[in-house]
Amino acid sequence: MIAVFFGLFLVLLFSGLAIYLALGLSAILAWYVEGIPLVAFSQFFADHLSTPKFVAVTMFVIAAAFMERGR
Repeated sequence: MIAVFFGLFLVLLFSGLAIYLALGLSAILAWYVEGIPLVAFSQFFADHLSTPKFVAVTMFVIAAAFMERGR
């Protein structure tokens, strides 16, 4: 299974597709081949996007914008 995933990734990558698209399409196809419903794919991302790390990164970017203005 891993060989098929890696092979598909390399084929997509060398065909000129962007890296993020090659990884994403390979991952979605691997989930589909394993029999995992694609709804679980979106639920997985929705569950992991609400972590405090992403809030901290957002607040860091906002703080940097405030510091850049110098007020």
